[in-house]
Amino acid sequence: MLKIREKTEKRYSINGALLTILQNRLATSDIESNVLLFGSESEQTTLKADDKQESFKFISNIINMSEAVIMDRDRVFTEIDSHLTQHIQASDNSIEALIGSFSQQKFLGYCCLQQNRASLELDQKEKDRCAFLMEALGLSRIFFGIFTLTYLDQHNARPEPGQNYDTNHIVKFHFKMFEIERGPKNLSLFPIRLEILNLVSTQALSNHVPMSQYAFVNDGIVQQMDEIGNQIKQEINAIIAKRETFFQELRQNEKKREAMMRENAQIREQIQQVMREMMQVQHGAVGQ
Repeated sequence: MLKIREKTEKRYSINGALLTILQNRLATSDIESNVLLFGSESEQTTLKADDKQESFKFISNIINMSEAVIMDRDRVFTEIDSHLTQHIQASDNSIEALIGSFSQQKFLGYCCLQQNRASLELDQKEKDRCAFLMEALGLSRIFFGIFTLTYLDQHNARPEPGQNYDTNHIVKFHFKMFEIERGPKNLSLFPIRLEILNLVSTQALSNHVPMSQYAFVNDGIVQQMDEIGNQIKQEINAIIAKRETFFQELRQNEKKREAMMRENAQIREQIQQVMREMMQVQHGAVGQ
């Protein structure tokens, strides 16, 4: 009988369109913003067998962050900080009702958007907020992300070793996320890896298109951005097709040109042959 071993893996994902909106919001606003993150969690189980013919159960915990609310006026966090400063217990459901009013999906955590943040670690205020949210919402864990940028704008700026760009404007985005659990005494922080976009921009910071109107990022906004992306992809494919058609016509024209040049050479040779024959006839007539 085969032995069954269990192997567990966690997979974290954040919607690329959502991340792009956060990136643009961070670039166009120097005011610190807090963003509520919503999404879904699912568990996927498969049975596999390794080369030793032992079966093992592969459990994948999938955490998908797909919606976000940018808190312009920090309504939620104003109330949270009021509880913290006044040492009010999170016994009522006011926080839960307030957060639940933004999305029907599960509340996963929040992230902080702040330009030129000195550290990618949580400060004490953020730890207190996370602990309060877990207590108020009855969560065993919460996610917290830090999203910041550094901007280099100087003449003839040189790339760092290993970089493949050389520009006067370099905007670097840094995104770090933690999974926070409640321990018996203190919070336990676990940095997690996310598959995210290339967060390096080589344009002037003033050229970033403001996207603050997307205060709430839902499936409709993501669909709009996906449609725009598909349109751009179709335009690129059309340009590639036109380019290929152009080069095909160019190659065909080149073949026609070579054929015409060969035909032209043959005609010239025929003309020269006729002229030689005419000269011979003329010389023969003069000799007679």
